[in-house]
Amino acid sequence: PPYNKGSLRSVYHIRHVDVQRLKALGSTESINHQKPDASTNVNRTIDIMVSHDWPRGIAHHGDTSQLLQRKPFFREEVESNTLGNPASEILLHELRPRYWFAAHLHVKFEATVKHGNAEKNSTDENLGSTATPTLASGPSYSTTEFHGLESN
Repeated sequence: PPYNKGSLRSVYHIRHVDVQRLKALGSTESINHQKPDASTNVNRTIDIMVSHDWPRGIAHHGDTSQLLQRKPFFREEVESNTLGNPASEILLHELRPRYWFAAHLHVKFEATVKHGNAEKNSTDENLGSTATPTLASGPSYSTTEFHGLESN
């Protein structure tokens, strides 16, 4: 799409509205929070999620020491839980897809996120927080297999 100088910068950043739209994919409620009638109530699970950025905190769900051997300059961000994208972290815990693929960090990395059964009550304030968002309830997978893809 055509962009002007003012809108070009926003192309590279995740926008609040986009996070809300993606969160709605895993909900039986519509984006305007109205419950569907029985005829439109379907079991919505996300099998595969593909993103550019890794979800924040994903390094803690795999072999962190091996990751840091390959990318030692990630250490400070891993330890401060700032490696990855907070919006992707929220989507990981809200949507609980079966698989998640991301390539931004250009390193092969596998992780398994085990989701709990806590009720969904996360807020968009988590986008700026280093706290783990609460987990979603409803149809989803109990684990997400994350695959960081390596580029040659």
